[in-house]
Amino acid sequence: LQAGEVRWHDPVSDLRASRRKLAGDRPDQAMWLKYVDPDEEEGEHYEVYDHALRQVAAIREPAAV
Repeated sequence: LQAGEVRWHDPVSDLRASRRKLAGDRPDQAMWLKYVDPDEEEGEHYEVYDHALRQVAAIREPAAV
């Protein structure tokens, strides 16, 4: 997460990209890594992760043909 934008996500937390590349045009701005477990229900709601969570769910649940 950087500047309110999800810069990277992976369903198995396999970071294979350089932080420098992930930072893009903001190399001097901090990046925050947070594991978001879609099965965890502690009442947290991180709206910025909604898109990433939908992508993870789509990977786990193949589209019906």
